[in-house]
Formats: sequence, structure tokens, C-alpha cells
Amino acid sequence: MHLPKLDVYEKSQGKWYIKSHGAGGKEKLLFDENKSQRRPEEIVRQLFLFELTDNYGYPIEKIKAEESVSFGREKKRAEGLTLKKVSKFTFCYGLDNPNVY
Repeated sequence: MHLPKLDVYEKSQGKWYIKSHGAGGKEKLLFDENKSQRRPEEIVRQLFLFELTDNYGYPIEKIKAEESVSFGREKKRAEGLTLKKVSKFTFCYGLDNPNVY
């Protein structure tokens, strides 16, 4: 189980963050009590990163948790995981907040 590996902390009153396993250890906001913002998908994303690296041996530098993608002339940030080519296979996995739909 990877739950003990998650680095979750309260940075300021009512704002909880998680340190990313990938992306150079960036902080990601999980919960803001004042704005009632919740991002449970970030916990799942981090657990999935640990699963890929620890259990399947994928190198963390080959995995991107967020990627900029183009839609015609527009560039947007894609939420999800993309794995760069490792041998002849490329892996892509999308992860989103279930409350969006």
C-alpha cells in the first residue's frame, strides 16, 4: 500500500497540500476549507504514480503528471498522466475529478 508514502500537510490554516511524487516534488492543493475546494483526484494521481514506479519499475523521469496540449490554436493543461516512450510502447492514462461530469 502506498498511502504512507503520501506527503500531505497543512501549509496554512485550512489549506492542505500534497507533495508530488513526480514533477520535481511540486506542491498540489488538495483542500481549501475557506473556498470549499476539494481535489481528491490528486491523491489518486499520486498513488498511481507510486504504483507505476514502485511496482512496475517505470522511471519517474519518463512520467508526466500534467502536460500542455494543443487544441487547434488553443493550448490547455491536460489533467492526467502520460508516460513517454519506454521501449516501443507509450502509455497514457487520464484522471479527472468524478464530480465534473
